[in-house]
Amino acid sequence: MLWSGLSEEAARQNLRQCLTALRRGCQGGEVLPVVAEDGLLRLDTARVVVDVGEFEQALRIRNPETLARAFALYRGELLEGLNLKEGPFEEWLIGERRRLNALAVGGLSELLRHQHQEGKRGAAIQTALRLLTLDPLQENVHRSLMRLYHESGSTAQALRQYAVCEKTLRSELAVEPEDATQELRRDILQSRRVSSLSKVASDIDPGSTDQLPVSISPEEATSTAVPQDRPSVAVLPFANLSRNVEPLPDKPSIAVLPFQNMSGDPEQEDFADGMVEDIITALSRFKSLFVIARNSSFTFKGRAVDIKELGRTLGVRYVLEGSVRKASGKVRITGQLIDATTGGHLWADRFERDLTDIFALQDEVTVAVVSAIQPKLLQTEIEIAIRRRPENLTAYDLFLRAMQQYYQLTRESLAEASRLAHRALELDPRFGFVAALAGLCHTQNVLWGYAVDPQFERKEAVRLLRLALSIDDSDPDTLAVASVTRFCRNLFCRTCGRISGP
Repeated sequence: MLWSGLSEEAARQNLRQCLTALRRGCQGGEVLPVVAEDGLLRLDTARVVVDVGEFEQALRIRNPETLARAFALYRGELLEGLNLKEGPFEEWLIGERRRLNALAVGGLSELLRHQHQEGKRGAAIQTALRLLTLDPLQENVHRSLMRLYHESGSTAQALRQYAVCEKTLRSELAVEPEDATQELRRDILQSRRVSSLSKVASDIDPGSTDQLPVSISPEEATSTAVPQDRPSVAVLPFANLSRNVEPLPDKPSIAVLPFQNMSGDPEQEDFADGMVEDIITALSRFKSLFVIARNSSFTFKGRAVDIKELGRTLGVRYVLEGSVRKASGKVRITGQLIDATTGGHLWADRFERDLTDIFALQDEVTVAVVSAIQPKLLQTEIEIAIRRRPENLTAYDLFLRAMQQYYQLTRESLAEASRLAHRALELDPRFGFVAALAGLCHTQNVLWGYAVDPQFERKEAVRLLRLALSIDDSDPDTLAVASVTRFCRNLFCRTCGRISGP
């Protein structure tokens, strides 16, 4: 599965080399937790904790506590972001993702039933919402959510949930809600009318029953047939001002929406979806970005959405959307980056390529889009951090301010960048890249001749870089800084602390 393009013997040799590298990587004399039996390899489960195994075990017990534990363990697709581009592995991975998703849906449905029976409405609502992110076509979950909102006194939210259910079923399956769902909506509307009528009756003279107003439904309110012999009252839905809104993460957050297929060619649908998945995967490699998973962003496919509302729902500051159009052997891809907090456009571009090698084209466009928007995101975040009040600065804000100072490369700006980076490291000692940035400031002091004590600056640069690598030695930004520092260190003249050579 991992080396499908090689012969069996070559693949086995690759596996042996990987195992050798893993054994070498085990520190402190630890034995690699892999057991070889009868030509097969397996993990030693007594020494390794695997979250998928814990998830399946929790679902097998099926009591509320273990189901909640499974809920906490299932944080997204299996191996999300991993793309080996090996056919057999991808087939296995897709099948496993579907199987685990089905288990999650079944387990969460059971948890929802327990929570509803125990009267834990708040927890049940959150579970139902999570279920709909996994599969928005579960009409029974929409009904449960309608009941929960209604029982909590939020009738308007219950009716709004029916509208969401109706729109989703129409757009995805071209069907109407089931009779049970429509009947539940009618019951909620009826109880709302009775409640409104009782409220009005309690506020007037009981002896004046001939003046009792008539409650009119939203449907009846649009009709011209209004009672003429008594005062009439139209009871319309109130706006819900307390909807659940996800808070924005500290670091820049982005959702990549499915690109719209403008060509009318159904085959381009897969091309557009594959390209969006590649963009999500590429952006996820940046540790400085919070990227919404494909499962969440693809629930909005084919739906007209308000970007500001979407940003509040998903808890993101930025949204990337686009379209794909095919004509005359060429494909045109457009993309635009939007600030979800204001609705303003930050970046837009168009890419036009020959439609020859689909996969190469996807890779090329992905690289072009990510290369364009990642620096734009960083620039925008720096501008936001500079405007933020000093008493509200987080470690990430301090890091952004340090980046802005670092780019000026003056003696004063490097000193300020180093000070801000060290402050950020005090607030978050596990912020690896900010440690690397601080080390780079010391390197530049020597490189530009600003250092009073070059020997100290070099040692401090190496110390901070080692700290950054100990925190995360797979972060591409940290590795890039490590390469620059190592290169500059090799150029330094040991006697004077300046660059040797041209």
